[in-house]
Amino acid sequence: MNLSLFARLKQHLAGSALGFMADRRASVSMIFTVSSTSALLLIAASLDYGRAITSRTSLQASVDAVALKAMQDYSNGMRNPVLTSTATNYLAALTHDATVSLDTGYPALNAAGNAICVKASKSMPTTLMRIANVDSLAIHASACSTVNGVGTVEVALVLDTTGSMSNSTSDGVSKLSAMQSAANAFVDYMFDTSPLKVGMKMSVVPFAAAVNVGASYSGSAWFDLTGATDETFRSPAFARDSSVATSRFGLFTKLKATRSAWDWTGCVEARAYPYSVADGAPASSTPDSYFVPMLAPDEPDPQYTGPITSTYYDYRQGRYVTTTTTGTINNSNSYDNSYLNDNGGSCTTSPSGETLTDETTKESRLCKYKSGTVTSTSRGPNRYCTSASLVRVQTAKASLKTKISGLSASGSTNIHQGFVWGWHTISPNLPFADGSAYGTANNMKVIVLMTDGENTWSSLANAVNKSTYSAYGYYSNANTRLPAANQNISSDSVARTAMDQLTREACANARAQGITIYTVGFSGKSDPIDDAGKQLLTDCAGDSKRAFFTNSSTGLVSAFQQISAGIGSGSLRLIN
Repeated sequence: MNLSLFARLKQHLAGSALGFMADRRASVSMIFTVSSTSALLLIAASLDYGRAITSRTSLQASVDAVALKAMQDYSNGMRNPVLTSTATNYLAALTHDATVSLDTGYPALNAAGNAICVKASKSMPTTLMRIANVDSLAIHASACSTVNGVGTVEVALVLDTTGSMSNSTSDGVSKLSAMQSAANAFVDYMFDTSPLKVGMKMSVVPFAAAVNVGASYSGSAWFDLTGATDETFRSPAFARDSSVATSRFGLFTKLKATRSAWDWTGCVEARAYPYSVADGAPASSTPDSYFVPMLAPDEPDPQYTGPITSTYYDYRQGRYVTTTTTGTINNSNSYDNSYLNDNGGSCTTSPSGETLTDETTKESRLCKYKSGTVTSTSRGPNRYCTSASLVRVQTAKASLKTKISGLSASGSTNIHQGFVWGWHTISPNLPFADGSAYGTANNMKVIVLMTDGENTWSSLANAVNKSTYSAYGYYSNANTRLPAANQNISSDSVARTAMDQLTREACANARAQGITIYTVGFSGKSDPIDDAGKQLLTDCAGDSKRAFFTNSSTGLVSAFQQISAGIGSGSLRLIN
């Protein structure tokens, strides 16, 4: 409001009083006249002042609303001149007053770059105050809006890099290429444009059948280094032999000595349930809370030579394929990963039959890993470790984009492990402990999960394992890593149900810690995500508004844009 009004009234009243005092002819009637005039001016001022207060209150409410909307629009990527024209139109719709206008240069970012400010003015005609030559009053209002209480943001970007990502979208682009473009644009926006950019940190977690933390973590204290957890020698049911190794890393040491390419490449198996659906730090008091490096065991040797026709799940292509070759196979059983002579190394016995007992012995013995004899270089202990290593949460945008741009498609789908390791990267607990403590003021934690398919763990018709190897081991000995209601897996569909349940529980536990989850289902024209897969992603997000589904590259870009806007908008509030 224009406060010069009071100066003008004061001047007018003072002049009247001085004139009266100088006029010695003043009479009672004149005193009454002057007093009445002064009183009238005061009444006029109070009436118009009251109208001005009411008008300013109304204008302030409108400006508050415009500031909140402008902040949301800015978070959604809107910029000038569209931002200004949108705010102008919204203000006009709220006030229905032609005298109201935005001040020049507004909406605008504040000096800190984390809030949008709006200023507006209007002119209010006076009534009785015109007798004091005050024809109008200038009324002003201002407001700034920001994201509610957010100073730092930790985002885990979890990306599917399974073999099916090499397939095409509905608009003819490979899903992998479309994902890389959309994900890199998402990183750019969050670090360069988002109103939360000042406090932004992000991780990138590629996943396939397992997650690769990076070979540099070999021997880290959060792994089981002594065989304390039974998971180290459970799948397969290794016969413990301390003369060979007491841990998985010990076995990798023996394998590396046999063939240098067989050193551990960085993938990790699922922890025992329920540690597999939580982010608690490993502790010596609970051995099953430790992590175990992924080691695909040497499976029983083939026995006979002949034509081989088989249908199997190709982890690198991400689909089932049928092949016919001539080679040596076990005619009674099907094994997927034989790479050592079962009777080599330091073994002193030579079981050669195909009974359950014989093949269990062949697979479970550790002696063949000590100075072992190589029978296949196309297979090995890292066969199912196909994903690139993750990038821990950080502020270095360039390294995140470099990782995304270098991703390739290979392997099967384990959404549960991808999600859990995304959670680990923003958790305050080991293995990384990079995240802010839960409940930290002005901190937001977000997981963005993108996948093109459903959880997959394939069966195989052999007597010992019943399946291919996975982050959970084999069907035959995975029960300790599964919820009670999902144990004793017997088929692909039952395995998927178990993995879906693990995914749901992990998502629910993360949300309970205050983590916001966004999911993206990215279908291809030849391999659409089924209804159960869509429901899993919706359940994981906890709100259908945070679950997105698309089958085109442009749709994927749009999904990531909406997610970045959602993260940027958060819960808006006025700061003045």
